[in-house]
Amino acid sequence: MSSLTKPYPPTPINYSQWNLLVDMMAGGQGRVQRQSYIIQKVGSQYQAIHGKIGTIAAGPSSSLKAIFESFAAPGQIIEFRGGDSGMETYTVEDTITIPKGVNLRASPGTARLKLADNVNKDMLVISDDSGDQYDYIWLDGLHLDGNRANQTAGKGIVLKNITHSFIINCWVRDCRDYNIHAESTSGGNLFLNNWLLGSNGSNMLLEGNDDTLIGNWIAYSEAYGLRINKNRAKVFGNHLWEHPTAAIYLPSNLHTVGHNVIEKITGVGIEVNGHTNILSLNQICVEGGAAPTIGIKLNETWSKWNIVSLNNIVGCTQHGVWIGTGANDNVITSNITRACAAGITDLGTGNEVAHNKNII
Repeated sequence: MSSLTKPYPPTPINYSQWNLLVDMMAGGQGRVQRQSYIIQKVGSQYQAIHGKIGTIAAGPSSSLKAIFESFAAPGQIIEFRGGDSGMETYTVEDTITIPKGVNLRASPGTARLKLADNVNKDMLVISDDSGDQYDYIWLDGLHLDGNRANQTAGKGIVLKNITHSFIINCWVRDCRDYNIHAESTSGGNLFLNNWLLGSNGSNMLLEGNDDTLIGNWIAYSEAYGLRINKNRAKVFGNHLWEHPTAAIYLPSNLHTVGHNVIEKITGVGIEVNGHTNILSLNQICVEGGAAPTIGIKLNETWSKWNIVSLNNIVGCTQHGVWIGTGANDNVITSNITRACAAGITDLGTGNEVAHNKNII
């Protein structure tokens, strides 16, 4: 009986034919469909490897910025290779500019981008200047260390003209300015399951419309935890910890904020200076010896037509809910304030305050 000869792979390998064959056998799932690259550290230098064929696409070079920007283009998947037995550190010596349409990722806990001493610049800037409507990015599993003790300025992730994008599973910490800053031309983005830890200013600033935040841990700022300057954000199931000014600040309108846990703050839990917002089912409480001054604050003049309901507010040193002069025509209902110096204080007019429970 003659031996069987395998018809693949051909020798030498024709990768166009081979990839097509694998795709046919796997129903289109046999390989990465888009161009993929792996950035890896070799000694003190960096290089980029073609994910499909294993050849060097760029480098070696001592500059991570030079390596990245030499080949990065829309439509690519780019991954930072993690360490085999520990954290691999990639040193950011200057701002890395990332084009739209890139899926940039790493294996969480195995690869870290750390800003070098005295760079005093932003780490990653994702920008689109094309003017078209397809302005997306996908960041997944990145670990950024802003090294703020050795900087005078610098943000972690900056979005410019970026919309309808995914920033998920990222760990961004210790940036001198914001850990994440989405400029006013960016909006409609999803921030899911990120850890944002430590900042000399506010932790996260969103200046566009229609963002969604779900399941993020936002902690250790020196001002606001989360500030949203534009409208129609959805903020659900986030944990905010240790912010001296306000955990969430909304100088804007039409937001839905619910199911968040706010702890160990010394300022305000949620501060509103806008209209037509819904704040519901949030937990704002004392933790670790730190107590909020005010649980929910509706600021003067612009805080109108808001609904504040079903919140559990504990241990405020001043007011559970404070409604300022000029904050009119709001509905405050079915909240529990417990062990607060005052339960609900209403200095506005036309507010419906009913069915709340204050427990001394």
